Amino acid sequence: MIHEDGRSLVRDSQTFGVLDQPEVRTKAFAWLLERVNTFVSVMRPRVRSAAADFRIIAERRTRQ
Repeated sequence: MIHEDGRSLVRDSQTFGVLDQPEVRTKAFAWLLERVNTFVSVMRPRVRSAAADFRIIAERRTRQ
């Protein structure tokens, strides 16, 4: 975990070489696809939970 300006950051990177080469580009995009899918899988339940919390808060406000 990297700390920057007092905030924790998570970063991931990989070097593949020249993306003009089809085999290198294929490996790079396969890596990117896996990383994005992992990110979405981790974030999806958290976003759903936050949306549900905001919905409950909004419903409470409209009842008052």
